[in-house]
Amino acid sequence: MICSPRNLALTAVVALAASSAVGQTALVTYDFNNADANRDFNATATNGGGAPLAIQEFNPSDQAVGVTGSNLFATGGGTTNGVRLGSNTLTYGVTQGDVLVVGTTGSAALSLDDYFSFTVTPDAGQQLDLNGITVEAARGGGSDRGFEVRSSLDNYTAVLTGSETVLIPSQRPTLTDFTVDLSAAAFDAVGAPVEFRVYVQSTGTNNSLEFDNLVVLGSANPVPEPGSLGLVGLGVLALARGRKASVA
Repeated sequence: MICSPRNLALTAVVALAASSAVGQTALVTYDFNNADANRDFNATATNGGGAPLAIQEFNPSDQAVGVTGSNLFATGGGTTNGVRLGSNTLTYGVTQGDVLVVGTTGSAALSLDDYFSFTVTPDAGQQLDLNGITVEAARGGGSDRGFEVRSSLDNYTAVLTGSETVLIPSQRPTLTDFTVDLSAAAFDAVGAPVEFRVYVQSTGTNNSLEFDNLVVLGSANPVPEPGSLGLVGLGVLALARGRKASVA
């Protein structure tokens, strides 16, 4: 059977659409459950100047094919500005596993100097469609503590929906679920690394916020071949001509 150029182009449109319609999945997961011992946020996990933390707890616990997640980074050393990272095993117990403990420097207003961050990078030949970030959080004590999330795609200008200086309602060991929305077009077909910064605030020095099961959701897909994009264009043109002819 001989296929017309129109049929070939339409077939390419269908095939490309099918290849990109990959279901949402967990791209990068941090569950903080691979700690070898309880660590207080004043312990050796402290690191300053945005240097990577060479502590096992802060590596990704899982990542999908086509994407690589970084270790967690932290600003400052818990002195004047910045946050300190550690883990908490004892409070939550072995059934819950470890959580990430973020120690703050005590500022009622959110400071752009106080954050921890992570980066997701598409592997070679891949692009990412990012859908959201889910995370569980609790206050380490009774006073108000909150967080918000920003990304490198706009140089950390806008607060991402679902994290607008969120005040955490629950106190450990009760965790609250939060979802950060990444449905904006800027997070589609991402072909370069994206850094996410979690800015934290509290009303007292060395107050802690505790996070668990931080997951970046989306899909990793092959970058379309230039020829495929050309066939898509032909397919759209063929459809338009066919509709015009049927009207005439």
